[in-house]
Amino acid sequence: MQDFLNGVCTHIIWLTKQKLTYYTGNFDTYTKTVRENEVIQQKKYEKEQDDIKHLKAFISSCGKPLVPVSAQLTAVSNCTLCHAPL
Repeated sequence: MQDFLNGVCTHIIWLTKQKLTYYTGNFDTYTKTVRENEVIQQKKYEKEQDDIKHLKAFISSCGKPLVPVSAQLTAVSNCTLCHAPL
């Protein structure tokens, strides 16, 4: 069957996830391209997961701020050095 498709097909249209993907070449070229795209997609996914893991570790290493932001804003607004004399 594969030899027949290689001899007959010059273009392949693949419908997946309600999206048409066009491939040129014979059936062997199509299968090779699909495998390569799957490997690329898997590498992208793994890198994205590593980035997420790294960001979560960084955020958790920062911990909570010692002084709440609202207290910091109050301290800055009450600072006499921050305001020009009237």
